[in-house]
Amino acid sequence: MTETVCRTLKQGRRPDVAYMSPELVAQFGQEAGLPQSFPLIAEIASPDDSVEGLFAKAIEYLASI
Repeated sequence: MTETVCRTLKQGRRPDVAYMSPELVAQFGQEAGLPQSFPLIAEIASPDDSVEGLFAKAIEYLASI
């Protein structure tokens, strides 16, 4: 999925690409955001992204599963 929001413990986030299992789609719908992180998330790093920022995002997503 793309362009779908998930809720972390800190804020709403929109990962670049995310996987939503059929069970989660049945529970929350495909168009709705999730009140938690997705089971699988991919963030595409750009040259301007810092390693610290990417790790902070990863930690935020993992804390919200």
